[in-house]
Amino acid sequence: MPFFCHYCGKDKPDDKRTKEHVIPKALGGNVEPGNPFLLDVCAQCNSACGRYVDGPFIRSWFTQMERFGNARRYIDLDRDPCIPLLYVGESQEIKWEDTVCDYWQGPAGDHVLHFHMRYQDSIVRPDVGPPIGVKPKDIDPGFILIFLCATHPKWARCVIRSVTEQIDDAVIYVVNGGPRPDGPRFGEIPNTLKPLIEQVFKLLLSRKPLTVDVAFRPDSGDRFLAKLALGFGSLLLDDSFRTSADAMKLRNFVWAKTAKEREPIGLNGTTFFENSMQPRPGPGMSDLLGWQPGHVVLLQAYGQEALGLSVIFYGTQNATVMVTTNHAHWRGRLVGTDTVQSSLFLIAPGFRTFVGPVPLSKYVAARGELPKGNILPVVGPFLKAVEDHAPPPPFEAPEEERAHQKVLQ
Repeated sequence: MPFFCHYCGKDKPDDKRTKEHVIPKALGGNVEPGNPFLLDVCAQCNSACGRYVDGPFIRSWFTQMERFGNARRYIDLDRDPCIPLLYVGESQEIKWEDTVCDYWQGPAGDHVLHFHMRYQDSIVRPDVGPPIGVKPKDIDPGFILIFLCATHPKWARCVIRSVTEQIDDAVIYVVNGGPRPDGPRFGEIPNTLKPLIEQVFKLLLSRKPLTVDVAFRPDSGDRFLAKLALGFGSLLLDDSFRTSADAMKLRNFVWAKTAKEREPIGLNGTTFFENSMQPRPGPGMSDLLGWQPGHVVLLQAYGQEALGLSVIFYGTQNATVMVTTNHAHWRGRLVGTDTVQSSLFLIAPGFRTFVGPVPLSKYVAARGELPKGNILPVVGPFLKAVEDHAPPPPFEAPEEERAHQKVLQ
């Protein structure tokens, strides 16, 4: 039986059906149990969205920084997680032959140096990591030096595991912190690299700030925002939405490759960049509704004239876009009162959990009462469970374990 792909708007054979995470897994969209954020799309759209739509936002400098901070606080090390590394930039002081040095940091301030030939440019170039759409054979994997600062074995294992997950194919040399880890990507440090390691040690021990170059692209989240609107509209609204002019407008925006192509489509809303960089006279959406441990996703009706989607990632990155102007699309599909219709989800990426849909009013009330010790139903227990979660262990190992470790401090 053919199925309708919500992203390209076409009927496709069933063997091309895949489940797409409307909230990407990298942002915590792999919630359990019973993930409500999965949408039937064709394999081609799923792959293209991951690379060209989700990818630039996930790998933008702001998002990557927020993921790093969130994961450091809201993480369960007993589950052997991977934590996003913090991309600092391309180092100007650390050089090796004809390579460039991408400088990353681990959660304890660990120094992760990735040496590789400079990446070639492409149509879609994220702020962080290699270009999108370039064949793997045209990307030099290079090699990585890890200088661990975390002495606690759980944190040290997390850092090493995170490097292997986040930076593909490169040979990894762990300079300090114990015996060489097992695995095909870990090597013995060759003598030819020892002068480089001595140079890096001297530089790091000098405590002098490093000079780095960082790229920033203000439109990195624009296509992603349109995809969220199309995805949540397809998941939660009437079936008539999927073939509507509003849905087609969102599709056209998602698949327009350049800002010049997207400009005449003219979506109504405010982008992540606009909300992050423009000063406001009073409290903004993040101040009023943001939730530091994770994400807020809100579908809200404005009378019978329009339905908007507002998202706040990690309590700070927020954007709003109009989903549809046809009241029939959301009639009876949202929760809340007849006068204030809304559906709100809270997502805790560090714990792979969520709550929703709930009315906006219930979230606001539960959030306001929690500091007073009042746990309102549904939302209150979720907020308290996440915020009361025990913090991860300190980066330093117990004294008896440190005695046998040689670690850069």
